[in-house]
Amino acid sequence: MLNGCAYILTVDVGNTFIRFGLFAEDSAAAQEFPLATCEITTPSSITADEARMRLAQVMAALAADAGMPGALMPTAAVLSCVVPALERPWKAALSRTCTGRVLTVGPGLKTGMPVHYDDPAEIGPDRIADAVAARAVYGSPCIVIDLGTTTNIEVIDAHGTFVGGVIAWRPLAFGRCGALAAGRALGADTRHRPQHARGHALGRGSGRGGPHRRHARYGACRDALDQGRGRGQRAHHHHRR
Repeated sequence: MLNGCAYILTVDVGNTFIRFGLFAEDSAAAQEFPLATCEITTPSSITADEARMRLAQVMAALAADAGMPGALMPTAAVLSCVVPALERPWKAALSRTCTGRVLTVGPGLKTGMPVHYDDPAEIGPDRIADAVAARAVYGSPCIVIDLGTTTNIEVIDAHGTFVGGVIAWRPLAFGRCGALAAGRALGADTRHRPQHARGHALGRGSGRGGPHRRHARYGACRDALDQGRGRGQRAHHHHRR
């Protein structure tokens, strides 16, 4: 807490970059838009102590960018990590830095968004975070397109339910060296592999469920597109390097 205001730190650990966002709890506008952001390169490995030292540097940069004098101690943090080997050290670093609770996006975290998926534990935390944020900001139905190491397309139906999506590897955006790095990332993290059966345009798991489920998912996608055209832009294009 600084100047009588509580702050929340969000941490998005991706395969290529780690992004930090500082939010205030004092107003709805401050909760929706970050006061400051910071980005560092994702290391191949890190210890909890190294993560804590990096976090101290990040907090100093965030405080300076937000125009806050003095040391900044977040009251809480939210961590989304798609690299399993890095989740524990960053969570430990956040627990030692924040004065309150550290939430990790993943199985067991209540987001308020129903998930119709064969195995919800298969869904990567980045996909859940994208879907929850899009529904909160734009309402539902909506479609989220996240251009990262992979291209993730998520669909939220008119009832605000996550009904599935598509994960596509896009090597052409990286060139040969980037494609090799992306391939290694996909091989190391099974949560980034396409979670839909061959021939399915919109997946929600290993492909179980039969044609009636696929038709329902296609319908949700079509409804989201149709309502988006009639009520303004509902597709949230978020570019992540």
